Amino acid sequence: MYRVLLVDDEPIAIDSLEYMLRKNRRDIEVVGKARSGRDAVEKAYNTRPDIVLMDINMPGINGLEAIRRIKETNSSAQFIITTAFDYAVEAMELQATEYLLKPIREAKLLEVMEKVTAQVDAQRAQLRKELEIKEKFEMIVPMMETGFINALCMFEDSEEELK
Repeated sequence: MYRVLLVDDEPIAIDSLEYMLRKNRRDIEVVGKARSGRDAVEKAYNTRPDIVLMDINMPGINGLEAIRRIKETNSSAQFIITTAFDYAVEAMELQATEYLLKPIREAKLLEVMEKVTAQVDAQRAQLRKELEIKEKFEMIVPMMETGFINALCMFEDSEEELK
């Protein structure tokens, strides 16, 4: 399941994104909707989304600033920029994963969601692999320590065998 936060100051934009996602992707859970950058930062902190669809041009804290702030507490979140304005360069500097120009076509949204969910899967797999390695390491270190101590006790006269 992918946790998605939808951010846009236009309610119809949020509703249309949600409709398209729910209609086509059963593995998507919309965990929040925000209508301002400030609201997005707060909801992202509380919901920890995997993916944020973010409008840029909003009153108050704009989408770019909201991305900066969200990344401070959720560095693994993927961002898809949704805007009618051309902020692509700055959005990509913030490492946004994708950029959708409004009005958003359903086919393009689904194509982008497929790409981004694959990236979320890859992040999760990497984290799982790192945790498995760490767990195995933590299990083997005590055995190695015990073996070393036993070797010290058993081979106290034979320094060569110990080496």
